[in-house]
Amino acid sequence: MSQDFVNSRSFELEQGTLFGKNNDYKIIEKLKNGGMGEVWLAEKEETLANGKKSTSKVVLKLLPKSQNNDQDEAIARERFSREYELVKNLQHQNICLARETGSDERSQRFYIITDYVVGMTLRKWSEDQPDHENGISPKKLLPIFLQIADALDYLHKNGVMHRDVKPENIMMTGRSDAPRPLLIDFGISDRIRENIEIAGAVTAANLGIPGGTHPYMPPEQIDCRAQDGRTDQFALAMVLYEMLNGKFPRETFFAGNMLRNILFQKYSKHFTKQQKKAIKRALDPSPCNRFNSCTEFVNEAFDTVSLFSRIKQFVSSGSPVGVALWKNDINIIEVLKNPLQNKQHLIILGAVVLSFPVIWFLYGYAVKLWRMRTWNSREMAYASLNGKAEPCAIETEAERKAKAEAEAKAEAERRLAAAFALSREKKAGDRKVWTADGIEYAFRWCPAGSFTMGSPSSEPGRHDNEKQHSVTLTKGFWMLETEVT
Repeated sequence: MSQDFVNSRSFELEQGTLFGKNNDYKIIEKLKNGGMGEVWLAEKEETLANGKKSTSKVVLKLLPKSQNNDQDEAIARERFSREYELVKNLQHQNICLARETGSDERSQRFYIITDYVVGMTLRKWSEDQPDHENGISPKKLLPIFLQIADALDYLHKNGVMHRDVKPENIMMTGRSDAPRPLLIDFGISDRIRENIEIAGAVTAANLGIPGGTHPYMPPEQIDCRAQDGRTDQFALAMVLYEMLNGKFPRETFFAGNMLRNILFQKYSKHFTKQQKKAIKRALDPSPCNRFNSCTEFVNEAFDTVSLFSRIKQFVSSGSPVGVALWKNDINIIEVLKNPLQNKQHLIILGAVVLSFPVIWFLYGYAVKLWRMRTWNSREMAYASLNGKAEPCAIETEAERKAKAEAEAKAEAERRLAAAFALSREKKAGDRKVWTADGIEYAFRWCPAGSFTMGSPSSEPGRHDNEKQHSVTLTKGFWMLETEVT
């Protein structure tokens, strides 16, 4: 290793240090330090066309100080260069942009400059929501996930995968009542390839880059198989599950079909049938069975009906606006980062949106009047022909209650009969094996019934809380044959 390179290691950054190719970045403070390198807050002063000075804050990501050899340094530099090459030409309002990359002459350290994002992570934002332990309202999550999905689809159309979508890599910026999410940290992103990399090629694995974050990784990422945009879709579905449910089950170490079953066995009270169906499909172990895009997945999960595939209202800033109808609520979602500025377009757009509830109200009122008129006309006809009105066909409250009780009783009897028939098919101790990702899991059947638990009073060393007592199981269940630690 050269003496100049060794001496460069003595160069330390501190507040006020000038950094970069032209010493045009001034260090403000260190944000974090880790195995992937140092992250500093810096600022750059520029002179505008009118002669005025403008200062902008940026994030400076520095290559870690290698304690090994030049080969390790070269590999790490390749990772940084690769990250920059992937994102340097991306322009999207929900993606944190990269400005430049290079090597500082004095410290001989490689760096990458990205925009400075003011806000909090999706993880922190979710924890600040009321009653977040029991899940966040779909109405709050819809505009957020539509924007994230749009950003991911934009990446995929440009041949890039993020490969580490998780709440910590989504920054929430802007107003608290209408936050704008930003995808950050493209440190392990990659090009979409139809086939696995040939031997010797530069890949995430041989660059020493971790393959993602558990439990957001799909099977193909865990197994280092070929990946595409549907890999990010799997991670996005896991993030949506976590936000809607409030937490992950502890059993998320399972993968494949067993993971999907665990997620919705006893942790499904916060999900509609539509959400379960969409999330299960996005979490399918086979990428071929997932949605064609992240936006399609989000639309399906939130039961979103697009009024127009994308209404393009180009205003003075050149920003189109997407309008989506979710059940009975209309949500306006800005899909480019510039806000609407042209008052005429705002008035037209507002009139279009506000007209929907008015039309819906008038339609419902007209139908109500028509039904009343039809009913009254029929009553008058019966009265004139028979001398009395036809008996009202509407059920009384007592009749409705009796009918509901009868239906509930019939349903309970049907379920009891089905459960009894099912339980008779299996005997205590029956063994069944399920296979998940090539691993066999053996289960034993525990039937419904009553039995005694605890220790008899004559047993030596018996504790007071071990008294014998009767336990009744109302339904049988499968129990894992061996303990899992």
